[in-house]
Amino acid sequence: MELEFDPTDSFTFFFSTSNTGLFKVDKKDKNNEPVKLDTVGLTAPTALSMSDKGLLLAAFSCGSICMYDKAYTAPITVWFQKCTSPIT
Repeated sequence: MELEFDPTDSFTFFFSTSNTGLFKVDKKDKNNEPVKLDTVGLTAPTALSMSDKGLLLAAFSCGSICMYDKAYTAPITVWFQKCTSPIT
């Protein structure tokens, strides 16, 4: 499991699990439930990194890398299988 907090918003964080994917939690939302991010066509997330501009960089075991804006559930860009081995 990977966990990454938004450095500009202490109520928002992201986490990933090897079985179920990538999620965002915003503690300001009324339902307070994790929102699943779109990872269609990708394998398990293996590393997360959050910028101070609201962007999440997620690496996957297939060697792909995605960039997500914290306002959306779909990636804003994807680099498919750019690494020959898993990113950890």
